Amino acid sequence: MKPRNKKQQHIVELSGRLRPLSTPQMQWALNSTINHYGYRLKSGMCTCMKCGHEWLETRNGMCLCPECGTQIEIKDTKERVIREKSYFNIITTIEDYQVVRMFLMIVEMRKGMKVKPAYLEIGQYFIDPKGNKTVVAIPRTLGCYVDTFAFSAPLEIRNDGDAYMYVSDQWVYPRIKVTDTIKRNGFKNSVHHIHPVTMFQELLTNPKAETLMKANEIGLLRYLCARPANKSDIDKYWNTIKIAKRNGYKVKDPQMWFDYIKMLERMGRDLNSPSLIAPQ
Repeated sequence: MKPRNKKQQHIVELSGRLRPLSTPQMQWALNSTINHYGYRLKSGMCTCMKCGHEWLETRNGMCLCPECGTQIEIKDTKERVIREKSYFNIITTIEDYQVVRMFLMIVEMRKGMKVKPAYLEIGQYFIDPKGNKTVVAIPRTLGCYVDTFAFSAPLEIRNDGDAYMYVSDQWVYPRIKVTDTIKRNGFKNSVHHIHPVTMFQELLTNPKAETLMKANEIGLLRYLCARPANKSDIDKYWNTIKIAKRNGYKVKDPQMWFDYIKMLERMGRDLNSPSLIAPQ
């Protein structure tokens, strides 16, 4: 859809200024986000499906390609082609926006040939300093799968949806660039297997998320970002969490711990008692 206001017009302009994928980013995606195989014939001749190198291999399971050094899984088969795809994200900034860029990598590996993957940008999440998000992306088409996109369509302002939230929760390139505000609020170069869009929004708008991040309570932060009902639990039992933290208690399983706290509450017990809320 066309930009409806000056903010959306500015975001579309910023989207056009984002840099293309770099060689290290493409190489990381190829090496880390898909599985690699060696196809072996009955004669014992094995072919690395990544670089096309052939050698005599007698081992089973995992091994290293002697040519490119990639860890591959040996498969005894006469197949000659593998088709793989993966989604990955590049987290960066432009001006005062936190940006999560979503990419699709499509790989067709042919026996005896060096792989040549193709990359396509699915879209971008722009998160402003107030935690509001704007999606610039290609549209999703009708279909029974979540990730069905119109690859020939341009990147435009879109309504957020499950497809974009799904793609933005996949592999994350380890070199992450964040705004000064998010860095000040405790972020330290890892999303900790938390949805990056949700985590950045919470760090920008929720002081409790900032406190959990700075206190290294990653389990509770992951619990908070998982769904709105969990966020309500954090708000309701915040004083209990702080008492447990002051007494050196580490919440290893937030779901189990909150079930336990709710049980104490139903029994009419004191939720400010360290001996109860921070059990051995």
